[in-house]
Order: sequence, then structure tokens, then C-alpha cells
Amino acid sequence: MLIKEVKKTIEKYGMLTRGDRVLVAVSGGPDSVALLYLLYDLRSELELSLAVAHLDHGLRGEESRKEANFVRELAGKLDLPIEFSSIDLPALKRSWKLSVQEAARRARYQFFEESAKKWDAQRIAIGHNADDQAETILMRMLRGAGTRGLGGVPPVRGKYIRPLIEVPRERILGFLERKEIPFVTDSSNLKVKYLRNKIRLKLLPELEKEYSPGIRKNLLRAARLFREEEGILEAAANETWGLICKSQLEDQVTFDLPYFINQPLSLQFRLLRRAIEAVSGTLWKIDFDHIEALADLVRGKLPNKVVYLPRGIMAEKVYQELIIRKGTLPKKLSFQYPLEVPGITRLEEIGQVLQTRVLPDRNQVDFSSDEKRAYFDYHRLEPPLLVRNFREGDRFQPLGMEGMKKVKDYFIEKKLPRRMRDRIPLLVANDRIVWVIGFRIDHRVRIDEVTKSVLEVEISPKQ
Repeated sequence: MLIKEVKKTIEKYGMLTRGDRVLVAVSGGPDSVALLYLLYDLRSELELSLAVAHLDHGLRGEESRKEANFVRELAGKLDLPIEFSSIDLPALKRSWKLSVQEAARRARYQFFEESAKKWDAQRIAIGHNADDQAETILMRMLRGAGTRGLGGVPPVRGKYIRPLIEVPRERILGFLERKEIPFVTDSSNLKVKYLRNKIRLKLLPELEKEYSPGIRKNLLRAARLFREEEGILEAAANETWGLICKSQLEDQVTFDLPYFINQPLSLQFRLLRRAIEAVSGTLWKIDFDHIEALADLVRGKLPNKVVYLPRGIMAEKVYQELIIRKGTLPKKLSFQYPLEVPGITRLEEIGQVLQTRVLPDRNQVDFSSDEKRAYFDYHRLEPPLLVRNFREGDRFQPLGMEGMKKVKDYFIEKKLPRRMRDRIPLLVANDRIVWVIGFRIDHRVRIDEVTKSVLEVEISPKQ
């Protein structure tokens, strides 16, 4: 009996716990209707509380409305609560800049999450069956997926469960026929303009007939092995991520390149995909060629280089770091301000503040290693005192050195990326650079035994 098979799948993957509240996604098609009836029959034994969820995508006009009415009547017949919503999918597609299928998928899962929260459901049951799984694996194989994609749709992912994932479509249709349970047919499933439908209606039957009668079973077996391997690889990636990821913000991930390069190539690819997913929320439009381009960027000899990916994602190699971010490179800046002495000078373009004060006695100087604060022999600073950013040709005499050095060369030695150089403020006295702020002062304005008064300058983030 099908109900025993489904119960076995539920137990095998730990899908349900006694007393769970379960939101059942019901489109009105055979799979979701069978799923609802099977869980309804198991509700007493497993002490389940069920609710129905239906989202009208509004793409098929009257047919969509009939499906919605069918699901409402079905929920009423079983005396189950229902959560219903409709969307303007074409408008969402334009707003999200996604394909119809991707936009529909995102809208569905947003709806499921909101409905589960409203009904306080611990689980969301989806009607994917074994044939859906075989089609998914073959489709992803054609698109060049890795082990994660070839593992198919997992039986359990978070709160989402798929109790029919090991049941062939033919068994489901037989169950509905024997029980005389009605369902609706989505006419779009018969249109071969979609890749999945081509695989379902043409490719799989041809492969089954001419090449491998057991191809569906073989695909499912392979998917199970891929999922097992995926678990091992993900565990390795989790461990390595903590070692190579120097920082992770909402829209930016920074990798330590020397450690990253020492990882196996397959693990590098996995970590790169994870970084892209972390900054953009999805791997949509990211294919193998994009990941390989990032791996080539990492292995390349150039210390600074940028690779642009789809959907506004970019990767930047900066000496010993790889930065993956959502967005574009910062625009080039130009700023110049007179330095207030004593007082506060606000550097609006970079969100920093300079605070100055004059110390009458050099014994008041705190010679700590704080790079954000510097001290100068005040009488050696020729006016006007200005704060500006870097310009080509800038030079200074770094503290402790005898000769002059180009500021550009100093930045290169410090491995400061080009995009950051115009964001480093310089303290200038009568056109002479006296402090590369946050780094080093000029030797000629240092404090020594003849210094009488001291200028203290400190930089800090704008409050």
C-alpha cells in the first residue's frame, strides 16, 4: 500500500515528529492532492495538525482560478484551514529581474514561509515525486551541475519535507484512481517549450525505450550517492571556510589567498560558489565557466585584478586577498580641506574626522603605537596646513629614512589596492606631505630634543 511506503519514507528521513503542525503545499495537481490525502490519513497516528497552502500565480487565467477554487473546496471537504494568496508574476519577474520560473519559485517559497509562520507550522510538505527527482537530476546534468546539483532535491531541507520523493508518478496516479480522488491538470505541463517538460515528455521516454529501461531508478541511485558525497564535501567546506574567510559582511566576503590556493581545486570551487551565494543570495546565472574564471584569477600572477560576474557581482584580487562583493568598485575621489588647528576637520567623502590640539610641552606626548594618532614639531610645519587625498607624483621622507619616497611606491609596499589609495588622506604643510595618515609621518617634522611645542592630530570615524 502506498500509505505504508510513504510512512516508511517519512521515518527513513526523519521528516515528522509526533504532534507536528504541517503546512501542505497543494497546487491541485495529482502529486499535491495525493500528498494531502496521505498525510490526512496519517494525521491521527502521527498526531499531526494540517493546514493547506495554495498560491495562484495568475499566469493561466480561468484555469488558475479553477485550480484555486478546487483547492478551496478540497480543504473545505477535509475540514482543514487554508492559506491562499495570488500574485502578479509578470510584475514580480520584472521587479526581481528573474526568469518566469525563478520568479515563480521565489514567490512560492516566500508565500510558504509567511504561511508557515502564520500557522506556526514546524514542517512544510511539498509533493515532489521520484519522477520529478529523475527529471531534475537529468536537467541539471545537461546544465553541467556539480555534486550538489546532481544530488537532486533533498528529501528534507530545513522545514521542507517531500514524503513522495521515492514514489513514482505512476503509483501516485494509481492511488488517486483507486480512491476515486479528483485532481486538476496543469496544461502548461504539456508544453515542450520548457526544458523540464521536454525532458519529461521526450528525452526520458526515449532514453528509457532505446538505451536504459531502468534509467529513472539509476538516476535516483546516483543522486543518493551524490548526496552522501555532498555531505562529506560540505563538512570539509565548513571547516575550511572558518580558516580562509577573513571577513564576511552582508554584501562582501574576503578570503585569505595563500591559504585558499593550498586547497584542492574541487574545494576551491565549492568555497567560491558559497561566497557568491553569501553575497547575492543565489547562484542564479552563475555557471561553471564563471567559477573557473575566479579560480584562474586566484592563480594568476597579477597582484591586482577584477573579474565581473552576472547580476552585479564582482571578484577582486588584492595582493593576498580575494574580495567577492555585490556592487561596483568605489568611484574615484578627490577632496581637500584646510586643517583646523586646534579643532575638528570633517572629511565627508571618506566618513572620517581629524581632531587637532597643540601641546605646549613635548613631555605630554603619548608615544604609543596608535596608527590613528601622530605628533609633529609644530614649528616645523609651514602653513598652510591642508588635508587632501593622493595625487600622482606625491613624495615624502618616511620617518627614519634619509631619502625621499614616492607615496605611490609606499602604497605598493604596503599592498594597498589602487581603489583604496585615493581614500587615504594626506596631511600637507606648504605643499609638503608630512603624514600619510594612518601610516607614517615625514622624518623632517619629527619631534626631537629641541622641539618646544607639539601638534597632535588624530583621525577617527565620523560619528
